[in-house]
Amino acid sequence: MFWLALHFPRLPLEVCSPGDPQQAMVVLDENRVFLCNLAAQAHGIELGATLATAHSIHPGVEHKHRDLEAESQRLHALADTLYRFSGHVSVQAPDCVLLEIGGSLKLFHSHQSLSEVAIELCQTLGHQSIARVAATPWAAIALARSGRQQLEDVALSEAGLELAGVADDVVERFANMGIYTLGPLLNLSSKSLGRRFGKTLLKYLAQLTGDLHDPRKACTPSSAFDQTQHLLAPICDKNDLHEHDASPMAALARALQQWLITRQLGCERLQWQFLSHNAEKACLPVHFAKGKQSAADFMRISRLKLEQAVLPEEVLSIGLSATSLQPWTGASHGLFRSTDHASHDDASSNDLNELIDEFNARLGEGCCRGLRITPQHAPENTWQTLHAHHMSRKPAPRHAGFEAEFLQGLSKRPLWLFDPPRQVSVAELNLLQGPERIQTQWWQGSAACRDYYIAQHRLGAECWAFVDSEAQWYLHGYFG
Repeated sequence: MFWLALHFPRLPLEVCSPGDPQQAMVVLDENRVFLCNLAAQAHGIELGATLATAHSIHPGVEHKHRDLEAESQRLHALADTLYRFSGHVSVQAPDCVLLEIGGSLKLFHSHQSLSEVAIELCQTLGHQSIARVAATPWAAIALARSGRQQLEDVALSEAGLELAGVADDVVERFANMGIYTLGPLLNLSSKSLGRRFGKTLLKYLAQLTGDLHDPRKACTPSSAFDQTQHLLAPICDKNDLHEHDASPMAALARALQQWLITRQLGCERLQWQFLSHNAEKACLPVHFAKGKQSAADFMRISRLKLEQAVLPEEVLSIGLSATSLQPWTGASHGLFRSTDHASHDDASSNDLNELIDEFNARLGEGCCRGLRITPQHAPENTWQTLHAHHMSRKPAPRHAGFEAEFLQGLSKRPLWLFDPPRQVSVAELNLLQGPERIQTQWWQGSAACRDYYIAQHRLGAECWAFVDSEAQWYLHGYFG
């Protein structure tokens, strides 16, 4: 077995939207600087400093307290996305994801290429990561957290001893003995180590070297996408939400894209949520005529919807959830694409779907409707309106004979029908052609027998009229 560990050293900063990279920012843990961005480092702010010290060095520094829950959620979201590389993915809190990659090497050919692809994917999602491969989980974690290539060179303070439950003072006690790395520690006698430092350390070392099995509980892939991006500073301008690649909406759209690719799904409906500091919330649903998988498609329609949306004056967090999913089917191509009519039809269908999406985004949902033929004899029931979001789906089974009959008789019937038919006197009509008998049965809702005529109304319009079994005349429509 081979394990790939991905360490995210800047996760406490990355769980929030990065904002302006020139703005000095620190993360506090127990009121001391736990992590700082490059701008804060450039001003001389050091880890372990108090907030008062950081402000004395640079008065304009911004700070946030460490959010362990947000870090855990983001770590599990990353594990979700990394499922495309392995069927066994586990999380090692607070900042590592582990993948068992023995079965993936045939596809990626080498540890190095797989590690590079995984790092690139994490970078796309806005996370800096360090990847290392080893024969055991703890060895991979130790190498990734330290950035070393050899296990013997890993400093004890970076080896993850505290993650395995080893007492906090053990590293200091080893330092007093002149032992700073794993190399000398692994050469010591197990019996003497057990007597002086306890069984927890012995268990860690045995699992580190592979002498003891280290079972890792695999994460269960989530069945839904629902992520939130917290902001370091409130956003008041809509354009700042989406105008560049590092904007919070763009980052969430990329996360959704990778989540969908991993599961081979397309998104038909998604919903944005914008929250302010006083819990004021605005929801922005976005619909697509056909399932989408690209962040660019999500953002293109979301921008149009956002133009007309009313948002809180100050947005402090943004959420994105996929509310309707469908299996993803990629476009098919023939051997000779230039003569492949199916590919041309697919492209035309995609263009139509994108046009429908833009119309709905600008004019409101339901502005585009389609028509569907239904197997009914009564003229008012032979078609029904169809929501644009369902036009690209596979149509319901049809009766070929009825459809042919309907299309053949379509030229003899007006497209403009009254609902319901309007009562009229036969004296107002000059009958030109007919009758055509149309009869419905009781199992179709109500039995009716009508004789239809093409006639000219006394006002001059050519119309379609019928007389029912009770000798009452009705005007059913006008010809164009």
